[in-house]
Amino acid sequence: MQASVGMPINALRRLDETTASEVESSSIESMRNVMDLLANMLQAIDPKNHMAVKDKVIVDLIDRCRANQTKLMQMLTTTVDEGLLALGLELNDALQCALDKHDAIRFVLSVGHAWML
Repeated sequence: MQASVGMPINALRRLDETTASEVESSSIESMRNVMDLLANMLQAIDPKNHMAVKDKVIVDLIDRCRANQTKLMQMLTTTVDEGLLALGLELNDALQCALDKHDAIRFVLSVGHAWML
């Protein structure tokens, strides 16, 4: 697989590892791994680089995080385990922060708002 625009060198290896662990389990830990990878990749990209924000790897991770957030909320609405509930709510907050960061970068770089820079 070819390196993505503006992505850290080890990002694709970490993506492969994260994908493998996600396939094995839809646990909170695998969801956290996807979110951590997204957060690290968003931190590493240049927010002025339009192509990096739209990179296939980033978009794939965003889609996975949104799907994981939905799965997480479904899982949490059926649990009676207070420890799991606390972990899940903490993860949901972290997921939302990562998704918000991506959305903010995309908003600033969108064609209609580029003049604000």
